[in-house]
Amino acid sequence: MRPSLVNAAHHPEGYDLAGQQAALLCFSTQGDGVPPTEAREFCEWLTAGKAGPLPGLPYSVCALGDTSYTHFCRCGKQLDAALAAAGASPLQPRADVDKEDWAKVDAWIAGALAGLGELAAAGSLKSFAELGGVPNAATSGSAEAAAAAAAAGGRFSKSRPYYARVAAVEGLCVLQGPDDKDTVRLELELGPDAASAGGLAYLPGDALGIWPSNPPQAVDELLQQLGATGDEAVPTPSWHYAEDPQHSPAAAAADGSFSLRHALSVCYDIKTPKAQQLLTLLLAQLQQQQQQQQQQQGAAKPAARVSIDVLADASTAADLAAAGVQQQDANTKQPDAAAAAVVRLQGLLADGGALEQYLAARHVADVLQDYSQAQLSYSQPRLYSISSSPLEGAAVQATIAVVRYTSLGKPRQGVASSQVGERLEPGQVLPVFISKNPDFRLPEDLTTPIIMVGPGTGLAPFRAFIQQRLLQQQQQGEGAGSSSSSVGPMHLFFGCRRRDQDFLYGQQLQAWHEAGAITLHTAFSRESGQKVYVQQRLREAGQTVWQLLQAGGHFYVCGDAGSMAGAVEAALLDIIREGQPERGAEGAAAYLQQLADAGRYERDVWFS
Repeated sequence: MRPSLVNAAHHPEGYDLAGQQAALLCFSTQGDGVPPTEAREFCEWLTAGKAGPLPGLPYSVCALGDTSYTHFCRCGKQLDAALAAAGASPLQPRADVDKEDWAKVDAWIAGALAGLGELAAAGSLKSFAELGGVPNAATSGSAEAAAAAAAAGGRFSKSRPYYARVAAVEGLCVLQGPDDKDTVRLELELGPDAASAGGLAYLPGDALGIWPSNPPQAVDELLQQLGATGDEAVPTPSWHYAEDPQHSPAAAAADGSFSLRHALSVCYDIKTPKAQQLLTLLLAQLQQQQQQQQQQQGAAKPAARVSIDVLADASTAADLAAAGVQQQDANTKQPDAAAAAVVRLQGLLADGGALEQYLAARHVADVLQDYSQAQLSYSQPRLYSISSSPLEGAAVQATIAVVRYTSLGKPRQGVASSQVGERLEPGQVLPVFISKNPDFRLPEDLTTPIIMVGPGTGLAPFRAFIQQRLLQQQQQGEGAGSSSSSVGPMHLFFGCRRRDQDFLYGQQLQAWHEAGAITLHTAFSRESGQKVYVQQRLREAGQTVWQLLQAGGHFYVCGDAGSMAGAVEAALLDIIREGQPERGAEGAAAYLQQLADAGRYERDVWFS
């Protein structure tokens, strides 16, 4: 057989599933239970039943998600149900994968291959040769995908980021002590080349994607543990984004390689060790070392103390060795210490809670110190809600909280946030892209009331919402020859610790409030003996909120999903119940669901 790999993002109007011999689907769930943005149209096509009848089509779905979120693996579940409704026949049950549960992914792959093998043995699948050298209709699909990818090749995207010039990095907080919140405003220029190539147009509610660089001191620490200089040439990972040689002097050479230091700086996550896979690898390595030590009886060639395994490219360890990366002597680890390490690892692997607690406090270099080997996963971009309106001009802004903390007695920092807040200067460039968020949008009608709840950096998209509406009002007024145009009520609920420390954009918000552009409700949690949060301010304004909802208003929440979003929803349900007391709690829940179904209750929340 010859499988065809198809990117759903290249087929917004659907795909000929009926012409396939079998279909394996792998989809993640994003945001508040929605399909990946790039594949949104394909998923809507399939779930709407537009694929037509698919009688007996063998299929299986691998659904990727995160159990921290309410709608775990919702996209994969919906696609599975749509295929079943079309008459397709499952090769094996759907796999619902929590975060990076690679064992479950591997089991799904093994099951799917076994199912396909059974079909082939039964003569239900035609071979590549039997099809006359043409796999099936997927060939044309692959050609279409290649054409679509080529057409989009010039556009800026996640895989081809735009190197935006930094216009400003502005501190938004008054820092008086080590525990004070530190948040910055990042402004990037979107030059003429951005507009001509495309891919960087945005709307309020979208996010700015940043490809970060690891802190130099963290890279140095890891290189020291590896016994490497950093100058060793290593292959460019196949999944790494396209670097611009004009702005990235360390980009790949003609032979496709670049230095180990650069690879560790921009390609890999050197902060977060891999979980189950890491310790399984460590256990195997230590057990192998024990066997070697027993065979050598304390003599002959020592085992290597440090090695590095990169998940996305298994050849990298060998490539590093071939490039001359030094490995340090392991004879300092006595057999009884190695045996104790094996026992500790076995205990961690058997206790998920203990494993999570162990890894939570450690970076990759810490694990190297403990056990001599580590796995690196590839670097991931960071997404930050855009806090500016595209109507302001050829620029984009984000509001970023700088992460600093202490672990194992060592100062730690967030990768992207520390780069922006501490190492980035005006005039430098940063690889970025736009991540669309079509489920978090302003209503089309400028007069529709909006209620926004965004404490801390959750304020970011609402600053963009307000700016967008005020600029639209100004443009419409100028077009009509009058000084202003009607804008619906805008209520903003913002919370922070203290108004004199972390009241983000405080002067601007107060000015809008005093001018009557918005109604501002603030909650400063550390200014009095009793902490006050946005959900309390929401309850206090409950009658107004209910009236705005009854008038067709939209309700938005942005920020922490761990506690704030749930507390705000509980307060909102109380307001709805008080507004229609005859319907009780069930009626309030039904009303809120109707708001969500109509796109009038929208959330952009995340777990810190």
